[in-house]
Amino acid sequence: MATTAEVVAALTGVLAEIPGLMVYDHVPDSVQVTGPVAVVIPRAAARVSVNSGMFNRQFEIVVAVQRSTDRPGQQKLFEFMDASGARSVHAQLHANQGLGLTGVSMAWNGDTGLDTVRDVPGVDWCGFATAPTVTYTTGV
Repeated sequence: MATTAEVVAALTGVLAEIPGLMVYDHVPDSVQVTGPVAVVIPRAAARVSVNSGMFNRQFEIVVAVQRSTDRPGQQKLFEFMDASGARSVHAQLHANQGLGLTGVSMAWNGDTGLDTVRDVPGVDWCGFATAPTVTYTTGV
């Protein structure tokens, strides 16, 4: 059994293992670093089984740099978008599909490609988002 808060904490911990990435488990009011940063955001959920309490929830992971860093910052994002490598978000998620939690499994659903990110208030960021689907039991 896992809670949404436990899954967010586990995803944050998995992403924090990536060198050079500052990870937030919430959408911050402001960001004190120039990036790259990652924000874990719980999104849509769908019940898989009424009897077992299992359901799928997407967790959006936004990885971004401030647009003011222009080309160097945006090029740094490519390492995080790659399918493999020490800084690959996708490889880190794939290597930790259970998130260290009992009864939890995760599937990666791709990413958005580079875009302007507006989920961090008051800051103009450029980045990409990926939304793995996590299946877990809520105990309901």
